[in-house]
Amino acid sequence: MSEAGLPRGSGTFQMPAPPGILRLLGALLYDSLLIIALLMIAALPWVMLTAQPDTEGLDFTPKGLGFQLYCLALIIAYYIVQWSIQGQTLGMKSWRLLLINVSGQRGIHPLRGLLRFVTAPLSWLPAGLGVLWQYTDSEGLMWHDRISATRVVITSKRRKNSYRTL
Repeated sequence: MSEAGLPRGSGTFQMPAPPGILRLLGALLYDSLLIIALLMIAALPWVMLTAQPDTEGLDFTPKGLGFQLYCLALIIAYYIVQWSIQGQTLGMKSWRLLLINVSGQRGIHPLRGLLRFVTAPLSWLPAGLGVLWQYTDSEGLMWHDRISATRVVITSKRRKNSYRTL
């Protein structure tokens, strides 16, 4: 079997059922905690380089658009690098989720990752309608999956360093 559940040599690709909303939220929460830790560590050099003296000593509060863009760039890099190389972030790995492209291969092109990152909030913001859409979509895709030509699948438990989808 291929990485995403396609029997080797078969011409048809059978997609597994989409992951549930609780599993997606669990992975998102886990990744959020990791990103908070990453930003805390990454903010230290910025703060040390930009600390300004004021009347009460040094002001260590990060300020300005530059810092916000720096943090956003780190978050985008976290997702794109993880999706491109491994096909999953650490949160996704913990919840046994895998991001695949339309042909069922693990990992996606960085530009597809950027498109997915930019369009994902569109799925979550209108009361999660774009995420819940997967239950009505004929292929089980969320809005940002359809736009970026990717999909999230559930992987089976790890056996001898191999992943297979359910």
